[in-house]
Amino acid sequence: MNLTLSTLKLNHYGIRNSTLSWITDFLSGCSQDVILDGQLLTESPVSSGVPQGTVLGTLLFLVYINDLLNSVRSIVRIFTDCLVYHEIRDIHDTKTLQADLDSLQR
Repeated sequence: MNLTLSTLKLNHYGIRNSTLSWITDFLSGCSQDVILDGQLLTESPVSSGVPQGTVLGTLLFLVYINDLLNSVRSIVRIFTDCLVYHEIRDIHDTKTLQADLDSLQR
């Protein structure tokens, strides 16, 4: 099985075989609609994140961000989303925040 970054993390937590396949299927093929003034403008594939409004989506979000605090020096607040911030007093602080954002992107 070719493991993506998200499935590698699930595999790390012991989620394998048919359960991993089921979750992968659950996350694939998702799309979102853009509606403006009641008119459907476009439907776009969703290639990241987890479905909102599902118990599994909430659980997967927590699994995916579980180790986030280990990779940043900034303040991180996690609830139903994630907020990363750092008080900027000098150029060193801006570099710290940027390094944290780069780390999270990787």
